[in-house]
Amino acid sequence: MDTIRISDTGSSLLVSGLDRDAVQAALDGMVARGSSVVSPPSQLGTKWVASCSKPTTQAGSQDPENFDDVIRDAVWASVKVEDAGTKLIVTGKEKARVERALQLLASHGGGATTPVAPFGNGWIGSCANPQAEAECSVERVGLQMVVSGPSEAAIREKLRELQVGGAKVVHETHLIGDKYVMVCEMPHR
Repeated sequence: MDTIRISDTGSSLLVSGLDRDAVQAALDGMVARGSSVVSPPSQLGTKWVASCSKPTTQAGSQDPENFDDVIRDAVWASVKVEDAGTKLIVTGKEKARVERALQLLASHGGGATTPVAPFGNGWIGSCANPQAEAECSVERVGLQMVVSGPSEAAIREKLRELQVGGAKVVHETHLIGDKYVMVCEMPHR
């Protein structure tokens, strides 16, 4: 799924991919491991390629299979992640990059909620924000519920869930300390 490849050419490593910024990020990752740039990113057909020496100070072997962290960092360099309360919005120029970033987020608790779709000149997708989900709470006091969370957007998202069950807002969202709070009420049945 990753569109960055690091190939051993014998005396050096070849970094290739569809996104110039991702290739540059991978090259930077190799330089951080002790490699020297042989050639900077340049376009070759539809791909970008760069070359570097093998790392001189690397933990583990020089086997390209051990460069997963460099490839993962290149994914993050080629996408933008925006916090939208209970959701994380991922955008990028390349569909495969956005999909890979969503996979990485899902492995850390952010389950994908929308398929990746075209957006302007790039791609967009979203997943649950694991931090917002974990930090939003609902406390019941009789027929009322106090909803608190890290952002107004997280509170609004939780309210939408509660409104399915008939909840109505009694007191709008306001900031108390470092938490946003809203009070809603369940109808009498």
